[in-house]
Amino acid sequence: MNAGPAAGAPARHVPRDRLVLLAVLAAAWLAGLYPRVVELPLWANPLLAVDGEPLMATHDAYAWLAGARGVGIGAGSAMSGCIAWAAGLFGVSPGQAAFWIPALAAPLVGVAAALWAWTLAGPAAALGAGMLAASAPGFLQRTRLGFCDTDIATLLFPLAQCWLLAHWLDPWLRRPGRRESAAPEGQPGVLPPLLAGLAMALGGGQWHPRIADYAAGALWLAAGLALAAARPGARARLLAGLAVCGLTAFGGLPGLAAALALAGLLLAGTDRTLPAPWRPWAAAALLAAALAWTPQLPTLAQRANTLATAYSRPQVEQRAPQGTPAATALYPGVTQSVIEARSAPLAEAMARIAPRAWIAWVGLAGFAVVAALRPVALLLAPLALAVFFGPALGTRVTMFGGPAVALGLAVPLAWGLGRLTRGRPWRSAALLGAQALLAGVLLVPVHQAASALRPSPALTAQQARALKALGTLAEPGASLWTWWDWGYAAQYYAGLPTFADGARHGGQTLYPLALVMTTPLPRQARQMMQYAALRDMRPWETFDRRSAAEVREFIASLGAARYDLRAAPPQYLLTTWEAVRLAHWITYYGTWDVTTGKGVHGSHIRLGRYALDGEAGVLTPEGEAPLALRSAEELGATGRSLRTYERGHGPHLLVNRPAGQAVLLDDLTYNGMLVRLLLCAPDDPEIAEHFSLVYEGFPLVRVWRAKREEAPRPEPEGTPEG
Repeated sequence: MNAGPAAGAPARHVPRDRLVLLAVLAAAWLAGLYPRVVELPLWANPLLAVDGEPLMATHDAYAWLAGARGVGIGAGSAMSGCIAWAAGLFGVSPGQAAFWIPALAAPLVGVAAALWAWTLAGPAAALGAGMLAASAPGFLQRTRLGFCDTDIATLLFPLAQCWLLAHWLDPWLRRPGRRESAAPEGQPGVLPPLLAGLAMALGGGQWHPRIADYAAGALWLAAGLALAAARPGARARLLAGLAVCGLTAFGGLPGLAAALALAGLLLAGTDRTLPAPWRPWAAAALLAAALAWTPQLPTLAQRANTLATAYSRPQVEQRAPQGTPAATALYPGVTQSVIEARSAPLAEAMARIAPRAWIAWVGLAGFAVVAALRPVALLLAPLALAVFFGPALGTRVTMFGGPAVALGLAVPLAWGLGRLTRGRPWRSAALLGAQALLAGVLLVPVHQAASALRPSPALTAQQARALKALGTLAEPGASLWTWWDWGYAAQYYAGLPTFADGARHGGQTLYPLALVMTTPLPRQARQMMQYAALRDMRPWETFDRRSAAEVREFIASLGAARYDLRAAPPQYLLTTWEAVRLAHWITYYGTWDVTTGKGVHGSHIRLGRYALDGEAGVLTPEGEAPLALRSAEELGATGRSLRTYERGHGPHLLVNRPAGQAVLLDDLTYNGMLVRLLLCAPDDPEIAEHFSLVYEGFPLVRVWRAKREEAPRPEPEGTPEG
């Protein structure tokens, strides 16, 4: 692999520069590690672990943990395989491996950014860029202890793969605005693009589909740079090298065989037997054949249009036109109920890639300068542009701009200071010192913010224990109903398939799930669960063959008519106190009208300080007006005490002592199955007719089994056709 800018230094300095680079890479990794492990002592709390295994800090981590068990969408995935491999290597459980992986692997983003800076401006720039890149606030938030998700791969892999290409390509490209320096000796090598192609193949779509898209886009960009800016005499070999990369990355085993054959021909100098004018054309033909293997990417205009229509003005509701009945069932949109996908102001997006928004702007401007002077940096332009999609796609995508900002700050500083100190004996020390100062100043607020962070498990230990217990109690062929946020965790701990999860939470899925949790009718909840089970957990496929009015009528009938659903496999329902806080959205989806496209938001208000007159049923939140209650209920580990008041209106007060919380609920939320099954007596006749309690964790978590009606009743039986 050809050297970066350091290759222009006298030969006696090359080993020293390489040692400096190794030290810088180590510093970049350590700088990214520290803010990710600073909260480690707080994880010693026994409430944050189950059977010695820490809880995960993000719901998606459980998709990969469940996959390591062979359950759910993660089964057979590269991420789940990585967790299983790490667990076996270090002799720990998959959960313990997944807990540490993000903190140890995410700082490698700093290493990759440091290598980019080394290519562009030498080892000194690598120090600043490497220390800053892995600590961009948005990326840091999502790659702490327990945040084991593909965020690591989706940023690290494109950054590293593109660096392999860039480091090979850069010396052979003309640089705008500069007198051409002497061209490197010889011809562009073949091994670097082959390695880049292998990196793209091994770290591609099996980790995340967008990684493969990025790699394909980078290859197209590199081809454009080679065509437009290659040094004299280098174009043909650059295009041929990119053909090697493309065949390796996207051609599978046949492509790899073709790439190795092409690389062998290039190493043997076979291309030189062609007349010089023909070589670029022959190489271009080879590259065109290689690019034909790349995934088909939407054009920028198509993607921008998709973003604009799907995200820029997201619609939570899907309604029929005024006065026009819907022909088929309408389902709710879900984008704005997903925290990561909520639109965010640009200022907030900027604050997620640098300690201050203005620093992010300076870094992006600096990156534009770097790309203008060193076109090879354009391979990272999509990462910089991702920041501006934050207001449309949500704050999660903004984290991809961190390396671009780090390079935009560190590389221009190295260039400018390098010119000022040229020829000085203390030049290297000054360059390193300036970069260390830059990183140190900017990392102070990042580390302060990291020190204030607290563990935030994706579920409670009580919930995890309930799921593990269910895994031993559940009958063969059973499925579990829980709100989609906890679907992956349920798959991991219980080993059961779930009706919804992080990959299956579209409106057509959430509507029946939320109906089960929102309806006040136990029969409707049970029959919806069993009806869905008889439809392979895809009841909407039957709904979509009928009119919206017929679907609404059938769903309403589930609460009154008796259907013969005895053939349904066992169905379990998890109710938790944690899910009650999501009542605003659960009730909205659960009251959805498939004919009009409207739903009703239930109320859930978390209380701070308050005064309660239990006799009169009057609650006075601190600093607010008194509220007349309809009921007041205190929940303890051993039972509940309930007071009702003769009023036709008013909120319901729930004081959950084990959870240390008090909330106000409206009738819609309070009377729904989510709350009712969490609080009711297990032998409540109306409940016991349809559900049986199989796990008791009152008042935090319960698991119910939907009962089968084994014997026919006197009233006529319906059919489950809907």
